[in-house]
Amino acid sequence: MKKLIKIGTASLAALIVFYSFFSCKQDKLPLPEVPTFCDSITANYTDTVKAIIDAKCSVAGCHLNTQNPNLNNYTQVFGSSDRIAVRALDLKTMPPQGMPQLTEDEIKILTCWKEAGFPEN
Repeated sequence: MKKLIKIGTASLAALIVFYSFFSCKQDKLPLPEVPTFCDSITANYTDTVKAIIDAKCSVAGCHLNTQNPNLNNYTQVFGSSDRIAVRALDLKTMPPQGMPQLTEDEIKILTCWKEAGFPEN
């Protein structure tokens, strides 16, 4: 009887492994596509993004001087670039309510800046 239980348990384990191995698909997710509007937008910190950050983020009561993160220069902004992308572009929680909001053009510039790898120049 014990031998039969061991054989049954081993068979069940083999069946689970077999099923798990062959039921998994090896589909690869497609790479995200760069938005087509980025073809006509040159986005870098110096020429386009700095003005947006200065007007909408690095202001009193937000990320100016002593507020954390401080967004007064490229190094500071780049250090927070992933956070900026998530909060401003994905979650749309920045700038917060009551502050001047990003325009559609500013969102496009920030999106293209992100897609380009957050370049300075």
